[in-house]
Formats: sequence, C-alpha cells, structure tokens
Amino acid sequence: MSNVNVVNQRILISPLNWGMGHVSRCIGVIDELLKFENEVIIACDDDQKLIFQEYFPEIQFIIHKGYPFSFGGKGRFAWDLGKRFSQLRRRLINEILEVDGYVSKYEIDLVISDHRYGFYSEKCRSIFLTHQLNLPIKWYQFPIKLIHDQYLKKFQSIWVLDDENCSLSGFLGRAGNRDNILFIGHFSRFKRYVSVKKKTGGLVVVASGPDVYAQQLVDYAVEKYGVEITILCNETINCPIESRKITGGWLRQDEVLLHAETIISRSGYSTLMDLKMLDSVAILVATPGQREQLYLQKRHAT
Repeated sequence: MSNVNVVNQRILISPLNWGMGHVSRCIGVIDELLKFENEVIIACDDDQKLIFQEYFPEIQFIIHKGYPFSFGGKGRFAWDLGKRFSQLRRRLINEILEVDGYVSKYEIDLVISDHRYGFYSEKCRSIFLTHQLNLPIKWYQFPIKLIHDQYLKKFQSIWVLDDENCSLSGFLGRAGNRDNILFIGHFSRFKRYVSVKKKTGGLVVVASGPDVYAQQLVDYAVEKYGVEITILCNETINCPIESRKITGGWLRQDEVLLHAETIISRSGYSTLMDLKMLDSVAILVATPGQREQLYLQKRHAT
C-alpha cells in the first residue's frame, strides 16, 4: 500500500458480514496499515472477531452489528436481498449514527468501510474499500446501480483492491469518469507468510461462505474428486470423509493452503487475491445466483 499516504493515524475499519472474504482481505489491509505506525481499531461482529483475533491478538475491537441477511440456498440472491430491504435500510441508518459515536469516543482520524454503505462519518475522512465500482446486474435492476452510486458519494475516497488495469476484477473495478478512485493493488493474508514449497498431489477444498452453499460445494467436490481431498469448512458442514475435514482456526487452515498443489473454491474476489499469492492451481466454482462470482469464474477460467 505504498501509494496510500496513511501514516500515524487512528483508523477505524469494518468489513461487511456477508461472507468471510471481507475479513480475509481486511487482514492483509490491516497488516499494511500497521507497518506505517497507524493504530487500528476493528468494528465487527462476534464471529468476525474470533478470526481477527488469531492474526491480531493485541488489537482493539468494537462489537458492531452486521447487516441482516440470509441466503435461501436456491441461487436467488436478488430475491433474498429484496425480502430484507426494509431491515437493511433501517440497519444502515442506525449504523451511520453509531459510526459518528465511535469517531467521537475513540478520536478516530480515518474510517475505512469494506463495502458497508453506512459505515462512514462526516466528522472525519471516510474511505470505501471495494473491488466493485460497477455491479454485474441485469438491465431491469438499474435502480440498484443508482443506489450503489449514491452511497459511494458519501465517501471522500474509494480504494479499489486491484491494479489500474483491473487485471483481477475486470469491468467490475473500472473507474469510468469517477475522480476519487485509488487503485491500491491486491491484498491477501498470505502476504505475511514466507514462500512455501508445494507438496505434490494435494487437493484442498475451501468450503467457505453461507453453510447452505458451502455444503453444496463439499458434496460436489466429494462426488467429482473422490475421497483423496482435504476439506476446510465449518463444523456444521457434513463431510463423508471426517478424517480429512479441517475446522476451527484459520491459522491452521492457512498452513494447509500454503502447501496445497490444487485448490477448489468459490470464485469470490478475495479468494482470487489469495490464489494469486498462493500460486496454486485453482478450480473455481461460482456460487449459484451470484452474478459477480459467475463473471469472475468465466474471466479466470483455466
């Protein structure tokens, strides 16, 4: 993040709670911020805190409520979102007030929101962290784009997790005529590790995301690739090969991924940044109904 002039600041950062990919990439961003004598405070829910604490045991946390949402498991993401619209709007309005309170109480110099539209304050500089300046929506969903663009205007700067050529994000990250954009590059928690020589023959399944979709990925992988795979997943996921199922701490799973020759995973953007750092063979399977992942899967298909 050498192209970002942030030094000796009190920074408040919060990731979206829809999938742990936002936590994953924030680990890399926080690592970089700490190198420049910044003090970082993380606002997150309890589940996110458990992960962050593995990497930052000394950091300060604010328990902060996430955005209400549930996945139906049938690939109807827009429908699932629409059912919660009124609840999401109320949460966003309350969040704006909460952030103002945090800024005053903790004497914050800079707020960083990882795709939380309500996590900003007019009391200090606020930055929106994303890879999606442009949403992969259908023509009749154009009002969603207008809402997206309107909320982005609440932030003084937008940091895009890509290079200026948008080599990973493609059209999702293109700036267009926006003038408050800074491309900060690719961030992954795996930057903190020294390079590891790959072991041969290891195929690891990363069953991340909502349980209903994680279970679908595990079932697919077991049926297609058999039992000679290692599965990283939550304890709630059913796995026919319990001896090769790894749950619990992310640091333990990191060790497995660092040695994996082939990784099968969803095609989320944070995962793509991790795969670039790991330099493993990737088999990408998009989450049903998530147009962003479908686009990224096609773009990076091998």
